[in-house]
Amino acid sequence: MDKRYILALVLITVVMIGWMFLQPIISPRKSVRQRQSSTPSVQKETAQPEGSKEAVIVPQGEKETQTEYQELSEGDKAIIETNYYEAEFFIKTATISSWKLKNYLKRDSKSGESIDLIPPPNVLLPTYKHCSGITFPELAENIKWYEVDNQKIILEPQEEKSSITFKGIIEDKLKVTKKYTFHQDSYLIDLEITFDNLANQRFPENEGNSRYILRWGPGITSDDKKGDGGYGAKVHRPPKSESKNEPPIIWAAMHSRYFAAAIIPDGKLNAQYKKNDTLTSQKQVEYVTSPSDAADVIIPGFTLNAGEHRTDQFTLYIGPKEDNFLKQVRAPVSDEPVDLNKLIQLGFFGWLAKGLLWLLNAIYAVTKNYGIAIIVITTLLKVVIYPLTRKSQQSMVDMQKLKGPLEELKEKYRDDPQKLNKATMRLYKEHGINPLSGCIVWLPQIPIFWAFFSALREAIELRGAGFTLWINDLSTPDTLATLPIITANGIPIRILPLLMGVAMYFQQKLGGAPGADPRQSKIMSFMPIIFTFFFYGFPSGLVLYWLWNNVLTIAQQYMMSKKGNDTGKVEPQIHAAIPLSKGGRGLSPLPKGAGGCKIETNREKKQTSNSSRRKSDKKR
Repeated sequence: MDKRYILALVLITVVMIGWMFLQPIISPRKSVRQRQSSTPSVQKETAQPEGSKEAVIVPQGEKETQTEYQELSEGDKAIIETNYYEAEFFIKTATISSWKLKNYLKRDSKSGESIDLIPPPNVLLPTYKHCSGITFPELAENIKWYEVDNQKIILEPQEEKSSITFKGIIEDKLKVTKKYTFHQDSYLIDLEITFDNLANQRFPENEGNSRYILRWGPGITSDDKKGDGGYGAKVHRPPKSESKNEPPIIWAAMHSRYFAAAIIPDGKLNAQYKKNDTLTSQKQVEYVTSPSDAADVIIPGFTLNAGEHRTDQFTLYIGPKEDNFLKQVRAPVSDEPVDLNKLIQLGFFGWLAKGLLWLLNAIYAVTKNYGIAIIVITTLLKVVIYPLTRKSQQSMVDMQKLKGPLEELKEKYRDDPQKLNKATMRLYKEHGINPLSGCIVWLPQIPIFWAFFSALREAIELRGAGFTLWINDLSTPDTLATLPIITANGIPIRILPLLMGVAMYFQQKLGGAPGADPRQSKIMSFMPIIFTFFFYGFPSGLVLYWLWNNVLTIAQQYMMSKKGNDTGKVEPQIHAAIPLSKGGRGLSPLPKGAGGCKIETNREKKQTSNSSRRKSDKKR
């Protein structure tokens, strides 16, 4: 394959990968700039809320929020503990104040502290009063406070599930009961919201006034200090019908790269969705994804006659974005699948990425090391596509062998591009070479690379999974040491990207064909440096995959070049006499050293063998 095709494929791949990483970062920042330009500036003052290590900036008008937060923090809480998580609820608001996953530690935790999916306490990020909270936007009065039937639930090993119930009253007329049911070995929570009309008449009088919102947010905890770009509020709906109205939602969620909190309503509720960005003006909070957004599930209004009641059912999922858990989530009441695993963003080749991720987990079940599993699956992929790789490399060699004759054709027909094109194609045809074959055989490899790349990037299985020595987390860059220079955080020394750059250098040296265009060779010589820089901030699992892929490519190139040297010791003289047109004069035989080259394709080998056999028969 010509160097130009290789360069084009490399650049396309770099642009695709770069865009995947940069687009989520660029888009939110653009949105932030737009919001900042349209939002009037507010005076700020510094306050120090209780329990906070750093000063918190409190804009004017939000002191009531600060007071409310402090009162809730000092108030009673309900505690729930299962095998999978430890949760806390503010009793007064019946909202989730903490949700720690036992099996997933914080990135920077040296004491083994579990990650909390509720963002850290912040009076300007009022998640503390909104996660799983309900509000009635059209009612003049909402629930002032709730009461709870049990303040502490610890599920014993033999217990399958347990419940906690909050009760509150609106305008002394409507009793609201929120019943949460927790399961021992599951991230699913059943939520029943019951409304009882305590009045002697219909309530509310206007059906529209009883519309209520069940919310998660704003924000959700992220592993990334700057927040995971490209994630946040997400909704899933059934396919649109002929009706112009939006179909009811299947689920709504807030999610980061590895974790999610989803609300799945009963389909009969005809729930709608709105991404709420009015709860806070905060554009960025450390380790929080989309701090300015919340997922609102909107339930249409209803009326209840005196003494009548109604129960709405929901399923909550609060946990990791692991396919085995997500695909088991089903809708309440109907028990239909809801495709919650669509939260895992595997890109255009998602179907292939899922298969590769399944294979990766299957290999891990044997090796018990995801680093080794990545090496094994990379080797298997290399074996599968070896015939294509070999054909591509052979095509590149054949193309280089035609360099001399092609140069003569260019010189002869430099003023007639049409004849040059015909003569060039005739030369290719004579020697049985398809100039696009080297490129075509690479096309099936692009989906494989892209799918495996996406799988490794999104797989929560790699989070916290070590490999060897200093590589203790395959979902983050490997850092051996940090040099305290240039920046405040220093310059990290990462071995895998450096080794990958060295491997790419030797791969080019070994695979470079003689007589290549010097300009193209110079451009290609910068690719190891560019890729090293590009991969320097990538998760170590991705870099390990690319490094091992390069090592295997070097081994293949070495074996092919050695085989070529062994079979090419006897070189019969080959002429490049090609008839250029009917009755025209062909090119003269190319003398050795005069720009010609040995051109021996499979077709010519067969012709040479037949000719030798005929000569032998004549001698007899």
